Amino acid sequence: MTEIIPSLNHWVHLMSAIIWIGGAIFLAIAVTPILRKHVAPDLAGKLAAGMYKKYQRVVGVLFLIILVTGGINLHFVRIRLGGTLDQFYITILSAKLVLVMVLMTLFLYNALFWSPATPDKSSSDDEDTDPPDTRFPFQRTTVLAGILVVLMAAILKHLHL
Repeated sequence: MTEIIPSLNHWVHLMSAIIWIGGAIFLAIAVTPILRKHVAPDLAGKLAAGMYKKYQRVVGVLFLIILVTGGINLHFVRIRLGGTLDQFYITILSAKLVLVMVLMTLFLYNALFWSPATPDKSSSDDEDTDPPDTRFPFQRTTVLAGILVVLMAAILKHLHL
């Protein structure tokens, strides 16, 4: 019975991360190529912007849930480990948190400054084959950082079993 609340909290944390990174991957590997190949460029940009705005609203809520449940998870891990965390755990957790902060910074930047009229044109994140208006800003960076966050979460989970 004492593991029900930590388990439910961890489940909510994982479901939020799955929805967030799954949505980013879906946009990157399914929506963007379909829009590029099968939709007229003027309509593709409008569709991409509409989908991204909806995704962005969902991600805002998910980030709040992930922050709260992540803090609660850390509390339960500290209890399970007797109040101390070893250096390797802290290192992996720190790297995970840095990546989460990068993702939150990108999210906030996009929420505050990006609009369909000003698509992201950063050379490090655009493909020559993708018109910028059919991709969401920092698409590759978001997917890669999200995958690394999930990897680090898996490592952390196995360090305290």
